[in-house]
Amino acid sequence: MKHLALTFDDGPGLTTMPRILDLLKQEGARATFFLWGEKINSQTAPVLHRALEEGHELANHSMHHLHMSRLSREEVICEVEDLQRLLRPFGVTPSLFRPPYLDHNE
Repeated sequence: MKHLALTFDDGPGLTTMPRILDLLKQEGARATFFLWGEKINSQTAPVLHRALEEGHELANHSMHHLHMSRLSREEVICEVEDLQRLLRPFGVTPSLFRPPYLDHNE
């Protein structure tokens, strides 16, 4: 059996994420949403709750969407940990992190 992983970055968005969720529901598909912490607020919280209720995964895309290779080790840790803390009230501790711009140090 072949599998395909659907992933979306830079959310949550108030217009795009609900539309994506509608399409995924229609097709019976699940996806992983890599979230940008600065976009999470009281207006976007309902779409995150919906994503979780519909079986999607929420993952870490950093708090401020910065180039990770330009940051110190401590700053990178803060970028990841700050978003982890922000997602705890949703009952989520992401196990996946995708650096913005796929930028990282080897």
